Amino acid sequence: SAWSLPAMAIQELPFILQLTGVGLREFQAVRIVPSGNDCRIPMPSPPPWAVAEVNLTAVMVDGPRTTATVLGFQAPAGTYAVCHALPGHAWALLPGTLSVSGAEGWAVDPTPPVRQAPFALRVNGRGLSPTDRLQFVEYANGTAHCGDIASPGAAVTEVAATELWTNTTGQLLDAGDFLVCYNVRNSTWAPVPGLLQVFGAYEYSTDPTVVMRDTDFVVFLRGYGLSAGDGLAVVAGASADCATGAGSPLWAHNVSTWEIHPQEAPWLVEVNITDALNLPAGSYTVCYRLAAHADRDLTDPVWVAVGPPLQSWPGASSYSLSVTP
Repeated sequence: SAWSLPAMAIQELPFILQLTGVGLREFQAVRIVPSGNDCRIPMPSPPPWAVAEVNLTAVMVDGPRTTATVLGFQAPAGTYAVCHALPGHAWALLPGTLSVSGAEGWAVDPTPPVRQAPFALRVNGRGLSPTDRLQFVEYANGTAHCGDIASPGAAVTEVAATELWTNTTGQLLDAGDFLVCYNVRNSTWAPVPGLLQVFGAYEYSTDPTVVMRDTDFVVFLRGYGLSAGDGLAVVAGASADCATGAGSPLWAHNVSTWEIHPQEAPWLVEVNITDALNLPAGSYTVCYRLAAHADRDLTDPVWVAVGPPLQSWPGASSYSLSVTP
């Protein structure tokens, strides 16, 4: 027997194999296994949507029993061997290699990216093209699904036969975990293995919650990849530019080891600033800067705004006293 592929096979989408031979009939089976694997061993740890084995039916086989149109295969991107078995007989390896198009992996620069800062992402796979699209879906509460967001995604640029890359300047991300989703030739969105982690502080709080002018308060932050050596600055203005304003802040602080409190989720950290500060009445921007260390590839750490503006309320500015006789 032999097989052919009438149309491109794309990850997650059903595709057809055309089988040719002699004496093809229902109850015979066709199986795909990763290239180099034994036909006797089914696809290891397939995703729940994958269909790696199909039994022939009478509808699939033509009258002379020399051709079978085998419907319904679904597989992740990669290369596969095609196997055929008669009822009660051993699996036989058929010549040729089946290629399923799609993204197989990715890498980012810098590693990891920083929240609200541009980064580049390189995708490797099979059958990729400049018409493909790329998007990121936030992995919230342990779940995420490609296609959950309406964004058309970022365009990709071809750089090699099996690799494409995109500069995601137009898709600045907040700190957190993201599913990398890829769409081959305007087909369907499919996840690429692995979670993209974006480092940075994404929220802050104060104690007391309401900040009054010239009254001491402390700041707490929460984010991914925060560590000792990071910087915190408070800059005048509700929407100040942290990149320039942090050079002459009203208040600045270097995060110390004892202020770092790792959480259960990987890389999730709370920072409890121990130094109190007080501010005149007004609106301020809270800025945070990650420090470079062995777990980051940051050659130029940047200051990034965190959360909404910090408001220091004026309170009563004067009082008078009257005495009633």
